[in-house]
Amino acid sequence: MGCETSPEPPSHAIVDRDRYLAILRDSEQPSSSAMASCHALVDDNLRGDCALAISRRAMSPGSEATWCLKVPAGTWQDECWFQSAESAAMRHNYSLAQTLCSSSGRFSRQCNFHLFQLHVQQSPGLVGDLPEAEALLEALIADWKVQWASQATERVWSSWFQLAAQEHGWADTEACQAVSAARKEACISGIAQAAKVPRR
Repeated sequence: MGCETSPEPPSHAIVDRDRYLAILRDSEQPSSSAMASCHALVDDNLRGDCALAISRRAMSPGSEATWCLKVPAGTWQDECWFQSAESAAMRHNYSLAQTLCSSSGRFSRQCNFHLFQLHVQQSPGLVGDLPEAEALLEALIADWKVQWASQATERVWSSWFQLAAQEHGWADTEACQAVSAARKEACISGIAQAAKVPRR
């Protein structure tokens, strides 16, 4: 029994794997042809992953919907919308990013929260003191129209104060007396965490 070997994978699985690798390696093949080759794969996972990879390779700003709709519906297409939203957010196009997020199915809540985190990470330089930091994040949360559990909200606030403190070199938690009572604990936690991170 100890010498028993694992069964060989089905022949179509080996063929699919080789075709999948060949499609991804062929950068000269037109994207439309590569996508058709992906859809010809038998294995669901390889077909979805292949289509996602080709869509991401072919996609340019403004063509997100065209290419994501070519990816098999379900998890892989949801992931395409998520990645497209992330790319739009990295270009600071948050309106488009939120629209793309709304199509990401099972990933939509995670997508929205991730975009909000990206938005927050790109914003600390816009504030000059802690009251401004508090007011800006309040405005971002209201504009985003997303509700989180209280623990998640507290983490968002603490991370925000940490980012702002690292950006500006704020190290004195006594300065948190300037923010509202509701945000004081998150402010102290954020500045304390920032103090532990070496400045570049």
